[in-house]
Amino acid sequence: AKLSYSNEKYWLKTVDILNAAGKVAVAMKKPIQGLIINRIFSAMAREACYLNDQGVADVEEIDKAIMATIGYRQFCIGVFKTMDFGSLTDWHPCLELLLPLMDNSPTPPASMTKMLKEGRTGILAGEGYYKYDVAFGSAETDQEIRRRDEMIMKLLKLQGKEWLNYERSGLRFLGSRRPGNY
Repeated sequence: AKLSYSNEKYWLKTVDILNAAGKVAVAMKKPIQGLIINRIFSAMAREACYLNDQGVADVEEIDKAIMATIGYRQFCIGVFKTMDFGSLTDWHPCLELLLPLMDNSPTPPASMTKMLKEGRTGILAGEGYYKYDVAFGSAETDQEIRRRDEMIMKLLKLQGKEWLNYERSGLRFLGSRRPGNY
């Protein structure tokens, strides 16, 4: 795809800087509100909340299921190769069956809204979907965040740098994360 930004030279320099910093640039053919990852994660989060709200499984079990299965697959090969490897002849009927049964609410989950009204805003408040015994920014939470970041870095090293090989034209910055941010 031809780069449509006003100054390709500056864009390519930005991509080089991101690549040197270990970040990933993602080609977007057109702008969309929420960008790619926020939209995909929002759909997954909505369904995870729905499953919990319906009593299908506890938060911990839903997180465990994601971390032990699709988390690895998506990290290694992404969504579309996962579907290709599983066969579109299997995925198509699966989606036909499940999509009408899944939550498609245009509003945030009621359970999340209730938690926010109760002041349960997540780690900063000491409670969200999980309870946190220590304050955000404490040595204990900093250690947990470091542990998470170290695990991510180990996985990236195992995966190699293939994900940094990209075509220089048509790339758009995915986003940055400061250490300790989700």
